[in-house]
Amino acid sequence: MATTVNSASEHDAESGVARRCDDGSFGWAKPSVCGVTAESTSPVGQLNPPDDEYWMVVAGTTSDGRHRLSVHRVTALGDGFAEQEVAGLDLESAPQCLMPDRHRGVLLGRASRNPDGHALDSFALRSNTNGGVDLVRTHTVATFPIPVHLARSARRPASTDSTAQIADPAQSTATDPLIAVSHFWEGQVGLHRWQVDGSLCPVGVIEGFGSSVHERQKTSHAHSSLIIGDDLYVADFGADVVRRYRHGSLAATWVAPPGSGPRHLADVTGGVIAVNTELTNRLHLLDAHSLVEFGGADAHGWSSLPPWHVGHNQASDLTYIADGSIALVGHRGLNGLAVHQIRDGEARATDWIPLRGAPRVIAPGPAGMLAVAAEGNGWVQILRPDTSRYVEAFAFQPYATTTSVSFW
Repeated sequence: MATTVNSASEHDAESGVARRCDDGSFGWAKPSVCGVTAESTSPVGQLNPPDDEYWMVVAGTTSDGRHRLSVHRVTALGDGFAEQEVAGLDLESAPQCLMPDRHRGVLLGRASRNPDGHALDSFALRSNTNGGVDLVRTHTVATFPIPVHLARSARRPASTDSTAQIADPAQSTATDPLIAVSHFWEGQVGLHRWQVDGSLCPVGVIEGFGSSVHERQKTSHAHSSLIIGDDLYVADFGADVVRRYRHGSLAATWVAPPGSGPRHLADVTGGVIAVNTELTNRLHLLDAHSLVEFGGADAHGWSSLPPWHVGHNQASDLTYIADGSIALVGHRGLNGLAVHQIRDGEARATDWIPLRGAPRVIAPGPAGMLAVAAEGNGWVQILRPDTSRYVEAFAFQPYATTTSVSFW
């Protein structure tokens, strides 16, 4: 399927000037031509925490209804941790998803009751006169429909080997990364270049299509996306498919069992893509090139629910930890994480981690740690690996509802 050029303009929040910065090529392996080079001054250059300190960015809604974005310092103290908010600001509308970068700042997707208020914002930390830091909005892009998930490109080594390791995208400024913004309801994925100064350059849009059998699947609904090299993968919850696009053209499709609801994707080493389904609570493994499911024609994935489960449950986030070859699936209802070992095209359930609330986001961090945001009661839990399983290292409750969290 061909792409269409995004007609949106990028706005500088400080100057109010709108400008077009389409690169036109849609070849996301190429350097950006949006006008800012990799040598630009970093907006977050002061963010270099010591080894015993972690910075986290959290978005949510307070008990009195204020939507908010904040940065927190978490410091290791002996066997425990201490947490402190170091910067924050109120938002005009509800936060949906975020993505930090130590060179570019923080991207945040917001949803408004007014469709014209949906937006993608870029924030940076600025030093203030009191010796601290402020969180400042630097750029805004209007977006429609509601932004629900952010994915970014990561540079691989110069190799055609699909198993080549991805370089750390947070450390690389050689190429402006491509950001894929997945949208509720109409299945669109918007593509932007994220420049070193934090600005966003609209590149193009991939339109979704299709529907399925569940009452929540009346239209295409791009719930998440994944970028690997020159390939863009889209999990379309509404159409019950995963699609692979190469340079904007549809290259492969996996059709999920009707009523499954593909939700999130993960890049598994060895040319494998993992996808979890929200409505059927299953984990599927696909060939990254052909999107053929492992297990052949009779393949139906693996249940991500514990054998003792009862009652209603919906799968949420999915993340893959290369060190250990494990996939973690969040579950709302049972309120926990299912741990699966991925080996030779199979997923074997190995553990269940109970949580304080319904997990919305699972964010990998340094030293094998995970941050989990609970959407129902606002808890943020930091989990650490302990021999053969994850245990809670620390938890704090910044909001009544926490919608997104990440290490910075």
